[in-house]
Amino acid sequence: MDRLWSERWAALAAAAVVAVAAVVVAAQPIDSPWWTYADADASYTASALNLVLGEDVTFVDHPGLPLTEAAAIVFGVETLLDEGSLSDSARLAFVDRALLDLDSTRWVFRGLSGLVYLLGALLSFLFASRLFGHWTWGLAAGLLWVAAPGLTAMSIQFRPDVPLAVLTLVFGFTVARAVERRSVEWYAAAAATVGLAAMVKLHALALLPALAVAALWKPADASDAWSRLRGSVRRRRALVAAIAGAWLLVALLLNVARLPWDVTPVQLGVLAALAAVVAASVAVAELLVRPFYGWLVAAFAAGLLLPVTLDIPDGLRALHYIVRAISGQGVQEGVDSFATPLSSLDSIVGREAVIAFLLAGVAGVVGFVRRDPR
Repeated sequence: MDRLWSERWAALAAAAVVAVAAVVVAAQPIDSPWWTYADADASYTASALNLVLGEDVTFVDHPGLPLTEAAAIVFGVETLLDEGSLSDSARLAFVDRALLDLDSTRWVFRGLSGLVYLLGALLSFLFASRLFGHWTWGLAAGLLWVAAPGLTAMSIQFRPDVPLAVLTLVFGFTVARAVERRSVEWYAAAAATVGLAAMVKLHALALLPALAVAALWKPADASDAWSRLRGSVRRRRALVAAIAGAWLLVALLLNVARLPWDVTPVQLGVLAALAAVVAASVAVAELLVRPFYGWLVAAFAAGLLLPVTLDIPDGLRALHYIVRAISGQGVQEGVDSFATPLSSLDSIVGREAVIAFLLAGVAGVVGFVRRDPR
């Protein structure tokens, strides 16, 4: 009976978190014109329409590629429903109408944004409840998500910040499970999440030190991981085949129409360098009898390349931009990398965010002293 009541309270708390998040979304100017947040909304929406048409997506500076691809898939489905086909003429007619009336696309970019924000609230509840063993932790985490001041205004904006926050939640959960269970699979999921998140927004690379600390502090036992993975694939063969088939179909639809691809030697060089780093990491890890660390690098690269498979030419350019940005060369002309001094931190992120970072630092010290990474 106690367990039944606990489950009911947990369900009620989860519903409350999602309801409060929905109120936050509904309080935003959902019905306002498309240009209300045009800096991001129009940029990613127009890029998605270009992708539907088979044109280049030039806006991959964040890189933000998964956002463009998600909207392009929705627009592709809408094209099929409106025009009855995905032929060149049908896609051209749909894109022309959409670009001449961007207000007609609001349901896509604001709808996707709102859904991602609600997903973040729900995942905050679920992850904290599972990690700490009680729904009250989930309620606290869900309300903290809603209380985040920066996310409130961006809850209906089609920009990478909220998706990045959601992926950071996923990373936090997967890396916590990894250190608890010394699991290669959970570590691989955490590394792949960082790679995917980096394609959403470059700031995700700041998660790599946390992954490295976890992997060095609580390394996984990789002795039988491969056999467990094969067994899992065999048990879920139909599901794996369905997901892989759907992904391949979408990848073909988005890539074949753009042949021949306009790929530069520098972009191919970046891809080759990434492959070389992965191969070298796996080889060195095998020689040191630490294959787990090689798999971590491979999983990170897999997450990084996942969006690239859906848009190869623009994905390769995004990889090139990532390399330029982290090496301090700058992505856009006139915008220098690492030019902002740390003394300006408070004016950039606000006092609340600085306090949150300080609390996280205290939590890190406590976790280290107690030898409990959670």
